[in-house]
Amino acid sequence: MSEPVLRVLPFASFNAPFNMALDEALLAACETPILRLYSWQAPTISLGRFQYPDAALRETLEAFALESGFDIVRRATGGGAILHHNEL
Repeated sequence: MSEPVLRVLPFASFNAPFNMALDEALLAACETPILRLYSWQAPTISLGRFQYPDAALRETLEAFALESGFDIVRRATGGGAILHHNEL
């Protein structure tokens, strides 16, 4: 019986769209378990996969993000909005 293998990726910091795209690509393409530790280049609000704010809330969120220098991105996973700032 072979031992399970864990692929460990080196720590890196990327922008929000790249972080989410890489997560999706790794999930779709890799059969080996992966440990990925990363950070965000700018404060980011990530919305859950099925979270669709109404138009008024979306406008408010986008205005806040623009004024604050935050990025907004959608995750491949569910759940509510998460603020990523000074985290790993």
